[in-house]
Amino acid sequence: MNYIDSSGIGMLIKQLNYVQELNGKFFIANMKPAIEKVFKVAGLTSYFQTLSELEFTAKYP
Repeated sequence: MNYIDSSGIGMLIKQLNYVQELNGKFFIANMKPAIEKVFKVAGLTSYFQTLSELEFTAKYP
């Protein structure tokens, strides 16, 4: 994903809340720098667990 807007962020927040209600895990892997910048500016980095591509493949082979 190279771009995200407010509707995309809203969808991710909705899905995060749904997964948390089910006591599941929700994370974003291999986030592009432009998307990561949007998340930081919007103050979302404390809500979403993020993994690098290397962390993802090590944790979920």
